[in-house]
Amino acid sequence: MGQFPQNVDKWQVCEPIANKAGGKTAAILDEHGGPISFTTGILRAPFDASGYNDPDATRVGLCLEADAELSEWLLQLDDELLKLCRVHSQKLFGKQVYIESELKPNYYSALKSNEKYATTLFKMKMNKVGKGAVRVWNKAGLAREMPESWAGLQIQARCVIKSIWLQSRSFGLTFEIADAMVCSEAEPATCPFAAQDA
Repeated sequence: MGQFPQNVDKWQVCEPIANKAGGKTAAILDEHGGPISFTTGILRAPFDASGYNDPDATRVGLCLEADAELSEWLLQLDDELLKLCRVHSQKLFGKQVYIESELKPNYYSALKSNEKYATTLFKMKMNKVGKGAVRVWNKAGLAREMPESWAGLQIQARCVIKSIWLQSRSFGLTFEIADAMVCSEAEPATCPFAAQDA
């Protein structure tokens, strides 16, 4: 069972700051000025984490197969976030917007459906190194090494809603995975009968 934040209308939207990609990011905080985080259920990662056209990226994307509970909450969050962006539209977009339907065509949800893929995917960002690097845990709650590949692993994620990203007219939420508990390992890559002691 996931634990999901509510009271989106009370969240604080900070002043947008320019980023290296030519867009802006506006940090989001809860009503007390703290980070907004939640924990998912145990979900499968269908692919390995990867950087966009950069195999050596240290900030990468990770997708999880969203269960019904997470999907329902994310759809509600999309609606609530559009209302929040309308309230803060002067700050975010440089103009006052009066109805959410004006913003909706440019909004990119973190919940993705793909015709080639039966399951709905939840997209997050993950730092592999540095101060904000994801912390990885085993089922016993002990720190472990980062997996060589995330593909096929069952993980429970603690996510932080970091910011609203703004790129040209497009915008959306950045979810960052802070902690990942690996609940089931991938199949062994080597033959279990090789190199046995006599």
